[in-house]
Amino acid sequence: MNKNIKNTIIKYKQKVKNGHDPSSNNNEDLIYACKVNNLKLVRLILKYKRTNPSANNNEALILAIKKSNISLVKFLLSDNRLIIPSNFYEAIGSACLEKNLEIIQLFLDDYRIKLTNKIYTIFPYINYDIKIKVLIDTEIRKNIISNLTDKVSS
Repeated sequence: MNKNIKNTIIKYKQKVKNGHDPSSNNNEDLIYACKVNNLKLVRLILKYKRTNPSANNNEALILAIKKSNISLVKFLLSDNRLIIPSNFYEAIGSACLEKNLEIIQLFLDDYRIKLTNKIYTIFPYINYDIKIKVLIDTEIRKNIISNLTDKVSS
């Protein structure tokens, strides 16, 4: 672990031990940790139950997407406390503009968002090559689900 990151973690733990609330100021600590791409600090902050990963209109997740930090996006999406609102689709536009297929795929795979809504909403943001990949992946996924459903009902 980088010495600066290690020192930051140690200082933060001490700060919390001394009474600091990780969720204070609308989860400002979490947002800061995402701004500086510090996944270890994000993990630590989210260990505290008071911390809300959806705070400030999902600012932490939006920052991670805009910075193309796949590990951070993946980690934030894995938190069951994260609530993705219906107007969130535009945020994925930055990943599409950056042609970041891995983040687009994470977004497409997220169980909290309906597949049809995802595809139609992000299409204006993505180029032709990515549209083809999304359509192919989506069609493959539909076929797999359809085949599994047929087998279960047989």
